[in-house]
Amino acid sequence: ALTEAGECAYLSLGGGKPIDAAYFSAGCWGGIYPMVGDNMTNGDPIRTSSLDAVRMLALGFRLGFMRKSEGTAVDCGPKRTYVLPKQQYRMQIIFPNDETNNVPNPGVPSSVPQTGGVNVIASPGLNSTPTPTASNPGSTSSKCAHWIGKSPLQWGEWDGQPGSGNNFVYLVWQWSDCCMGVLG
Repeated sequence: ALTEAGECAYLSLGGGKPIDAAYFSAGCWGGIYPMVGDNMTNGDPIRTSSLDAVRMLALGFRLGFMRKSEGTAVDCGPKRTYVLPKQQYRMQIIFPNDETNNVPNPGVPSSVPQTGGVNVIASPGLNSTPTPTASNPGSTSSKCAHWIGKSPLQWGEWDGQPGSGNNFVYLVWQWSDCCMGVLG
């Protein structure tokens, strides 16, 4: 719990990146281990769903299905690792509200009254955003994505949509370092 609090403070107050050495911590969201079971963190659906997403990523690494693709050690190909390299991922909530402007996405009732008092479902289209690392890969700040473990108060504590069933969809961005080699 002390490591989680320290990583949370570093991410949220210091503007830093996740600490890969603390592979068991998801910062402000809680502990990654155990990867199964109940994880209702204070009844907060945003924090809980984020922790679920990170636990699934960590499980993929633990089972050997995923590989590390960030850093100088992987310039010529991804390497197998069994712990989650948190710095190679950024997350973006896209449903029921997205991180860019909190406009409900398709299928979420927005209570738009029509003639005669009938409500319809507004479908403005999925709010898409560019890759968070496209303009500045080393940037620790982004308006559309957040680091693993960053406090939801800074990126989307109020992105839950009452009555939507609390099903959340996250877009997970993965950084991949690579070398081009000799082009012939």
